[in-house]
Formats: sequence, structure tokens, C-alpha cells
Amino acid sequence: MAKSSANDRVAELSPYLQPLLYDRKVQDAVRRAAREGQETYRRARGKPAAKAMKDKRLRRRARATAAATWQVWVALDAAQPRRRRRWRRRLLLVTVAAGGAYSAYLLTSRDGAGTGPAS
Repeated sequence: MAKSSANDRVAELSPYLQPLLYDRKVQDAVRRAAREGQETYRRARGKPAAKAMKDKRLRRRARATAAATWQVWVALDAAQPRRRRRWRRRLLLVTVAAGGAYSAYLLTSRDGAGTGPAS
């Protein structure tokens, strides 16, 4: 397996990097998540695990950090262009085509040898 070049890797990551660089909502979400993470770390630093688990303020900060991180993912997902699903349009097209083919079959069978279902 050949190694991909740095340009190939950047091209693969480009759809994710563009919102990070240019979308204000994504940048704000990242800043908020980083700030919440720093505050949680400051609160937990130097505490034994058992004491940290009992600290309600620390647990609240950890929840806020998780929520802020989730908001980063939501903002990144919202910044991605959505591919439109056209299944309804395709279904309508197939239905119209099938109906047209069936009506053409009925017309040819009536005019023809009388082998169709309408004879």
C-alpha cells in the first residue's frame, strides 16, 4: 500500500478544515469547549480520584465540557453542505414511466392481435 502524500491528506481533511478556519460559529464552539476543558482541568488538578468524584462542582464542569465538545461536532456538521436526497423525484419519475409504458402496452394490444389483457 502506497503512502499518501501530505497534499492528499490535506485534500481529504479540507471539508473539515474549511469550517474551522472560516465559520464563526464553529470557532466560537471550539473556543467554548477549550475554555470549559481548561476550567475542568484546573478544578481537578491535584485532587485524588475519590475526592474528585465527590466534587459536585467538578462533575458539573465535566458535563459542561462534554456538552461544549458536542456543540463543536454539531457546529461542524451544520457547516457541511448536505447532499439532497431525491428519492421522491426518482419514485415519481419511475411511476410515470411505468404508467406510460403500461398505457402504451394497452394501446398496442388493443390495436394488435388481441393478446393483451384488455382483449
